[in-house]
Amino acid sequence: LCWLPLRASLSALTLFMSSHLCAESLPSPLTLAQALELARFSESPSIEQALAQKSRADAERAIIQSRDGTHMELFSRYYALEPDASVADLGRDDYVAGISIRKPLVDFGRTRSQLQAKEAETKRFEYELIAATGRRKLDIIEKYFAVILADLYYIWKNEAMSIEFVHLELAQDHKRVGKASDLEVMEKEKNFQVMRVQRFRAESEQRSTRARLAMAMQWPDQLADTLIPPQLLEHVAIGETEALQQQAQNDNPKILALRAKLLSAQRELQAVRRQANPSIDAEVEAWSYGREFSSRDKWHAGISLRLPLLQGGEVKAGVAKARAEVDFWQAELAQAILEVRQSV
Repeated sequence: LCWLPLRASLSALTLFMSSHLCAESLPSPLTLAQALELARFSESPSIEQALAQKSRADAERAIIQSRDGTHMELFSRYYALEPDASVADLGRDDYVAGISIRKPLVDFGRTRSQLQAKEAETKRFEYELIAATGRRKLDIIEKYFAVILADLYYIWKNEAMSIEFVHLELAQDHKRVGKASDLEVMEKEKNFQVMRVQRFRAESEQRSTRARLAMAMQWPDQLADTLIPPQLLEHVAIGETEALQQQAQNDNPKILALRAKLLSAQRELQAVRRQANPSIDAEVEAWSYGREFSSRDKWHAGISLRLPLLQGGEVKAGVAKARAEVDFWQAELAQAILEVRQSV
């Protein structure tokens, strides 16, 4: 009797797993639209990489934004000392505890340029995510048609093998009545065996193409059984080549990503140039002391100005590096535009 609840639980678990597996199976027959809809793009390594890069750019932008926020810190120091004999004995221990609040007011465009650079970088990864998704869809379409071609190839080779088998049987019948020689029968046998091997290879290719389609869809354990050939358009009106090239330049995700990256590099160049600019902060500090002296302030508030005078050539080298980055991405963009125009 004690096994009855366990058996009931196991039966319920089996039923749940069976229904779950059925829900997670590919439909049969499978259409191209279903293949694209059911593809697990989020599990694709290229998609995950693009998402991670975008998240990193968002985090870097948040770090830069935080630099304009209010910064607060507590500090304390403890001292053990030997007081001067000429001074009133206030004890042998001393401490300083305080709070410091600082708020950047203006850095003459340096943070703004850095923020604009990271915003453009984030936009770049958004376009790269679109491009990666588009590449995955094209890969699925290619693998889908590969399965259809493999099925057609198998039908051809299966029919060809059947024909060669009929020719072999006919030659064997002719040999029995003396109308064909052993050499002719052997020739038919060779043709049949050649077609038999080709049919076996075609059947193997059917499974291989289905496995590649399943991997492209991120369904590695689900091989599609039957695929429906998509209805292709008989005639598609296209415009002038120049108009198509211009549209491709405006809408191509790779070009849009490179333009965003170029803008990011240009804003980064501005930020590096502005490293030599002064910065102005508002500061408030308050303290508490273990030993009270008239020269010790309780608090102060003020405005601080920092103006770099000598930086050892750091800004000059940084500008040269940022300038090279701009030149590089300009060349990458020009190359991508050329490739798109040639492909139209």
